[in-house]
Amino acid sequence: MTRGYRLNNPLYVEVSTFKPYKGEERPSKDLRFATFKSIEFGYRAAFKMLHTWQQKLGFTRLQEFIEHWCPSSEYDTHWIVDQVCMRAHLADVSTVDTKNKIQVCKIVAAMSYIKNKIEPNEEDIKKGWRLFIASM
Repeated sequence: MTRGYRLNNPLYVEVSTFKPYKGEERPSKDLRFATFKSIEFGYRAAFKMLHTWQQKLGFTRLQEFIEHWCPSSEYDTHWIVDQVCMRAHLADVSTVDTKNKIQVCKIVAAMSYIKNKIEPNEEDIKKGWRLFIASM
C-alpha cells in the first residue's frame, strides 16, 4: 500500500498550519503529509486544494495546477503534466473549472494515479466530490 493510501491522502496534500481540512486528523501520522479519516475526505481535500488555488492564486490552465502541485525542484514536472493530460484527456493549456464535476474528477483521478501508481476507485472520488460540493 502506498504512503498516500495509508494516509487516506491520494494526492499527498501537505500538512499545514492553517485550519485543517474537513476530515483531517491532527496530528498527522506523517511529518510532511496530512492524514484523513477516510479516502473520501482525502479526495475532498484534493478538490478543495485545487479550488483554493484557482480562487486565491488565479490558476486557470491545467499546467499551472500541476506545476504548483509537483514543482520542478522536486519532480519531472513536464512528464507529470504530460501524464495527467493523457489520462484526463485534456491539453496542458485546457482551462480548468474546479466546479465542473466531470472535468475535475478526471484530473484528480489522473493525479492520484501519478502519485500512487494504482488505479483510483471512481466511487471514492465521487464521494469525495460530493463532500466537497456539500461544503461550498
